[in-house]
Amino acid sequence: MHPAPWQAFRFGGRGAAATWLRAAGLSCALAACDVPSATNVVAPALAEAATPLEDGAIEAVLVFRPGPAKAPRVAKPEPKPEPKPEPKPEPKPTGPSPELLAAQAELARIQGDTSAIAAAEAALRAAEAEARAATAPVEAELRGVERKIQEIALSMEIESSQVRQNKCCSVCGNSKTEIEKNGEPFEKHLTNVKGTVAECKPGKLEAVQKKYSGQLQPLKQRAADLRAKVGPAAQAAQAKVNGAKAALDAAKNERAQKLAAAQAKVDAASRK
Repeated sequence: MHPAPWQAFRFGGRGAAATWLRAAGLSCALAACDVPSATNVVAPALAEAATPLEDGAIEAVLVFRPGPAKAPRVAKPEPKPEPKPEPKPEPKPTGPSPELLAAQAELARIQGDTSAIAAAEAALRAAEAEARAATAPVEAELRGVERKIQEIALSMEIESSQVRQNKCCSVCGNSKTEIEKNGEPFEKHLTNVKGTVAECKPGKLEAVQKKYSGQLQPLKQRAADLRAKVGPAAQAAQAKVNGAKAALDAAKNERAQKLAAAQAKVDAASRK
C-alpha cells in the first residue's frame, strides 16, 4: 500500500529505505539509495532530508509530498464532427412553371395561327372560280343552243298539229302558225284576204317538218360540239377543285393534330 501524502518515515541501515520503497511499489533514484542526495529521488517520493549516521549507515527521512494531482487518464473523446447543415430546400416557385408557360404560349400560338387553313380556302375558291371561268362561256352557249332547239321543236310540233287539223288559209295556203308568226292573228288574216279555213295542201305536213328539221340539224350539231368541249374542261377544272378541297382537309387535320399535341403538353406541365 502506498504511504499517505505528507507521511514521514525514518529508516536506519544501508538500503533500508530502498527496500521499503520497492516493497511499496515505489522507486528510488538514489544509487542503491545509499547516497545522501535528495535530488535524485523522483516522484511520487521526494527526499526531504538525509542524515549520515556514525556507524556509516544512512538514515533517511522521507516525506511524501503530494505532487501535482494527476488527473486519471481518460481517453479523450474523439471530436464529434460538426453536423453538416442540411441543405435548405429550394423554395418552390409560385405560379405557373416556365415549362407550363411555354406550353401555354405554344398552344395559344397554334390556336391563333390559321394562315394554313386560310391559304387552303383561298386556293379552293380560286380553283372553283377557274373552273367556272373555264366552262362558263361554253356552257352559256350550250344553254342558248339547247333553248333554241326546244323552241324550234315546239314550233314544229304546233304547226304540224295545225296542218293535221287542216287549219290553213284557203287563199295563201299558209298554216295558222305561219301566219301568226308574222304578228297577224289568223282570223284577221282570213278577213283581210277574204279567205276561209281550208284543208292544207297535200305535202304541207312534210314541208313543215322538213323546214323545221333544216333548222334543228345545225343546232343539234353545235350542241354536240359544245358538250364535247364542256366535258374535258369541266373534268380538268373539277380535278383542280377536288385537289384544293383535299389540301384544305389536310390543313385542317394538321392543325387539329398540332392543337391536340400542344394541349397534351399543357396538361402534362400542369400536373407537375
